[in-house]
Amino acid sequence: MSSAIYSGYFSPFTIGHSMVFENAIDIFDKVYLVIADNPAKSRCITAQTVYDGLMDYYGNIYPEEKFEVVIYNKGLIADLARTLGVKYLVRGIRNTSDYLYEVNIAETNKMINNDLTTIYIQANSNISSSMVLELYKNDYDVSAMLPFNQF
Repeated sequence: MSSAIYSGYFSPFTIGHSMVFENAIDIFDKVYLVIADNPAKSRCITAQTVYDGLMDYYGNIYPEEKFEVVIYNKGLIADLARTLGVKYLVRGIRNTSDYLYEVNIAETNKMINNDLTTIYIQANSNISSSMVLELYKNDYDVSAMLPFNQF
């Protein structure tokens, strides 16, 4: 069985994130959707709120054996992959800048866990979580940018 981790801060989880996740579900037998919850960073949307939304939304679309949502704050994703026996990391990219940034992360992850391969999936959306938050804070309707309500 092939499995992968798709991880991110996901504050909020956007339609771009959902495009990447849904493509990953089509490729792999199981996808761990990992909400990285770094205690050193402050979140606008709690990891638990994102978790609950993901479970409600995707629980109605995919069978439970296809995905698992995890809140992770105990270290590096490359270490979690080793613990779970996962050999693939899925990363979403929107543009060349994202790709160049992600290549550096992939190299570091490979140094930490040599069994890990990074797979890039194009998001087909240039919407960033930061953009969504900024629009929301300025009273714009962001519902079209989110697969489910997180505010």
